[in-house]
Amino acid sequence: MSEGKLRSLVHSQITDGVTSASAHVIGLGPALSAVNASLGQTQAQSVLFANMVNQQQQVALVGLTTTVQNVAKLMRLRPQAKAAPPPAPQAAYSAASSVSVSSESPFRHAPPVVT
Repeated sequence: MSEGKLRSLVHSQITDGVTSASAHVIGLGPALSAVNASLGQTQAQSVLFANMVNQQQQVALVGLTTTVQNVAKLMRLRPQAKAAPPPAPQAAYSAASSVSVSSESPFRHAPPVVT
């Protein structure tokens, strides 16, 4: 078959459609590679931040543990003071009975409230 006859067998709209699809795929190449690179960088940053948060939590836990141990050590070193004996029950009743309660209202000379 000659080349001229072969060209007449394929319609021009089909060749335009194939050419357009090929150009579209070739044109998307740089954009897709840029998106993939950005996605890889984003995932790497996510892992980095997760590791930073985990390490910060570990440091805080070590600090809290150290504080608790030091407070416990200070409590053991503190000299034991003798506790005062509780007051006798009769002393508490006699102290309460010496308090005088007035039946007069402290607000008896206040002006009346107008509503």
